[in-house]
Amino acid sequence: MVGLRRGDEAFGYFFSLRSVPDIFRGTLALREPHPIASYLLEKLWIACAGYSEFALRFLSVWFGVAAVALLYRLARRLGLSSPSAILAAALLSASPYAVWHSQDARMYSISLALTLASTCLALEAVARPRLSRWLAYAGVSWLALNTHYFVAFVLLAQNAWFLGQAVLRRQPYRRLVPSWLAAQLLLALLYTPWLLVAGSIIAGYGGNGDSPGFGEMLRRSLGVFAIGETLPDALRTLAALAAGALLICGGVRLARSGQSGRSTLALLLLYLFLPLLAIWVGARSRPIFNERYLIAAAPPFYLLLAVSCAGVWHRWANWPARLPTPDPAHGRASAQLAGARALLAIAPGILLVALFVGAGLSLFHFYADPTFSKSRGWRDLASTLRSAAAGLPADQVRVVQNYPDPTLWYYYSEAALRLTLPPAPHDESAAQRMVAEWAAGGVRRVILPLQPASSWDEHMIAANALQAHYRLAAHIQVAGWPVQIYVRPPERLPKRAETFAGGLKLAGAAVEPEVIVPGGVLAVYLRWDGSEAALPEGEKVTVQVLDAGGQVVAQTDRPFAPVENGATISTYGIALPHELPRSAYRLIVALYDPDRAGARLPTADGTDFVELAPLTWPLPPD
Repeated sequence: MVGLRRGDEAFGYFFSLRSVPDIFRGTLALREPHPIASYLLEKLWIACAGYSEFALRFLSVWFGVAAVALLYRLARRLGLSSPSAILAAALLSASPYAVWHSQDARMYSISLALTLASTCLALEAVARPRLSRWLAYAGVSWLALNTHYFVAFVLLAQNAWFLGQAVLRRQPYRRLVPSWLAAQLLLALLYTPWLLVAGSIIAGYGGNGDSPGFGEMLRRSLGVFAIGETLPDALRTLAALAAGALLICGGVRLARSGQSGRSTLALLLLYLFLPLLAIWVGARSRPIFNERYLIAAAPPFYLLLAVSCAGVWHRWANWPARLPTPDPAHGRASAQLAGARALLAIAPGILLVALFVGAGLSLFHFYADPTFSKSRGWRDLASTLRSAAAGLPADQVRVVQNYPDPTLWYYYSEAALRLTLPPAPHDESAAQRMVAEWAAGGVRRVILPLQPASSWDEHMIAANALQAHYRLAAHIQVAGWPVQIYVRPPERLPKRAETFAGGLKLAGAAVEPEVIVPGGVLAVYLRWDGSEAALPEGEKVTVQVLDAGGQVVAQTDRPFAPVENGATISTYGIALPHELPRSAYRLIVALYDPDRAGARLPTADGTDFVELAPLTWPLPPD
């Protein structure tokens, strides 16, 4: 199971750790745009199963698998053949869109399964009316509404279908109208208390998507249902066109199959297009169109695709027998027309196979291409942060984000204080105050994993505030994140008295930490003294970590700049390899001329380097 991919998943995890009353209060106080059922369910589940990624994702997987079985049951209840029901279930189980949501620790696959269960129970109650079935329908629909607000559009489709059947077909639907309305009234009574307290959240939601045109909405919706989102946009457009053709074919087949088929077609069209249209209309005034919000409308898509291919396999198996035989009376044109008709009869199967291939390729990208990995290197990032903070007291280290993404704090839970800089969107003055307080309070190191944050830190406020009091010692690329290590030189360094040729002196030196941490960063502070004319050839400074055999395992080199003379303390950062054998290590500094094959400047005692400190391994915890 891959790692938690995004902040929404981590938010759900941390939110579910609250007490039940606090989940209610927090949903209202934070104006959380999703209802509370998934958080309460996750809280109950992790109390039993723990907090591992597998446990957190298991709920989504379980409901995703349940949705496959429920889709089969819905197909059979609608009167579709067993092969069509199996094919629809297979389409859903292989859908990259459904698989993605089944691996997402959020409410979307729960919403999918509950809306399917609601529709199945509605049909069961209509076919075999009993009080228990009406109550079950109202209860499951209430749970679905408490999982995602857009479930209301599926319930609206159910009502439109049933009332339409009552008007057009009369019996047995007309005599069930009181029972149907009673179930809807019970559902409304159950849900109204929540609407009264959370209605303003729904009405005031600003959106987390965009506002596409009608054609673009259809293209994106059908494309994502068909082959997911990991393939190029052009292929998704072709998939949407193929899916559209299959939907038309499936609709025609149902329309021709009698009154029962037309009733099924009416339900499936309402089930699919009413939610899409409702979300699209809502997106006209605010950017709320987002593909992940469409999941409750996905089941009728796969059912209609399966219906479009009903009988295709029989035709394919009998393909040779269906080919025309030469008939002199009608000529070659008649034979070609008959062949074209036979080919047209199996065309839905060909299109469906193409969609299966596209879905398989999309799944391959999802699992094999790091670009689409859900983990995005979170574990690697957390490991790097742990190594960069190791060896220093926890109160002297800050790990900060320039955007409040809670996913990192799921993976990184060490003792070092974890903060967001700036503390509020674009709050430059608060960021400067925070950094000044850290510097005055003895914080020696700040670790900043940067991420694009135009809505929070568009103008690099975090980095600029840190550079006013700290020095950038290292810049490490970890997966998609540039990680910056800022250090604060001490006011005084232990005195040294090593002299290089020309009179340049190393007057002070220190290293933090004085231990070897694989994957960590050493901050080396040097103070030079002497005339600038002591280095007429443009020498460079090299600071190196040597193993017991004198081999270099890590180093940093940079030109010796005149500004580094005098009382100024120069800072050098050395990133250590992640794989280091347990051995004795030492830190040295040397000066060399890059234009003369790296010839080093000798010291007064005849060596060509100065040993700064031995580096030990940290003691194991008590």
